[in-house]
Amino acid sequence: AWRRDLDHPELASLRRNSSRPLSPNTIAVAFEAPRVSLFGREGRFVNLQLGPPSSVGLDVTYLDERVRICRGAGSGVPFLFRADSCAQPGAPLNAAAEQWRVCVARPPLRRL
Repeated sequence: AWRRDLDHPELASLRRNSSRPLSPNTIAVAFEAPRVSLFGREGRFVNLQLGPPSSVGLDVTYLDERVRICRGAGSGVPFLFRADSCAQPGAPLNAAAEQWRVCVARPPLRRL
């Protein structure tokens, strides 16, 4: 989930704890807990949750309709995101996206 609210607590915390100044283009991104699914495309047999959810700040340095280039708000590590239309039927990654939706909808067998 992308958030641009500059007063959001996550961004305020990043601003206080960052070793470099954050631009107005900084966003907070919340990641769900990592999952590993084995032996079945939809995680029917083994579906594990590894670790907790996390959130990070990304300072967007370049954005167009095809790519988003960011730097970690605290670390400065570069990230490159490609814009895909996974949700559109017939899109190249649509089948994989649908399989993953089914997988994460299942409760994990175990949280590690």
